[in-house]
Amino acid sequence: MRNTPVQRDVVTIRYSLTVVPKAGIITGVSVIGQARRAQRFLRLGARVAPARRSLEQSGFELVHRQEGVYVFMRQR
Repeated sequence: MRNTPVQRDVVTIRYSLTVVPKAGIITGVSVIGQARRAQRFLRLGARVAPARRSLEQSGFELVHRQEGVYVFMRQR
């Protein structure tokens, strides 16, 4: 029996906070693998909150967070 490698999808979102209203705005995105269901939210200048919700609803987990960066991952 052969071991099948685990395939992962990874999405990194860079963002900056606006002053009014205090919201994260996407300044950079990278996708390794697939994130089709969330793709429409992963645009430069878009708000982070809808992108984050869409990724989480698509099975992604937030695996790293620091100021200005989110990293999401899911296994297929």
